Amino acid sequence: ARSQLARWLLGSVLVRWRRMAAASRAVGRFGGLYASAADAFRMRWLLAEWHLIARGSCWKRKQQDMAALLAQSSAELVQAGRREVQRSRTESTARRTVRRLCMSIDALEGHWFMLRILTAWARTLPSQREQRRDGESTTRL
Repeated sequence: ARSQLARWLLGSVLVRWRRMAAASRAVGRFGGLYASAADAFRMRWLLAEWHLIARGSCWKRKQQDMAALLAQSSAELVQAGRREVQRSRTESTARRTVRRLCMSIDALEGHWFMLRILTAWARTLPSQREQRRDGESTTRL
């Protein structure tokens, strides 16, 4: 679309240039010095007009490119923000899970320690009973 517009502008400028050149030749033959000065002014005006149109076209193109770049960077920033949120959620879940596992492991170690104590106590129970019986039988004698 841009290249077609540029070709159209260039074509229209060249067509006007040819017409003015043809008119200036015809007027130059008959009109003398004033006609050639007027033609030169028209040519300069035509080139200035074309230059302004070309600059406006370049400016619009630059603005469109900047807008596209801004939209792309905004989209990338949004995606990066989403990735950061997802990463922080994942890390938070992992920290919670590790904390729960550590608490469960501590509880299991506590239960295991208590079980060892109870097992050791239960093993000593029969021998304590025997000692009591022996102590009672010696006191009765």
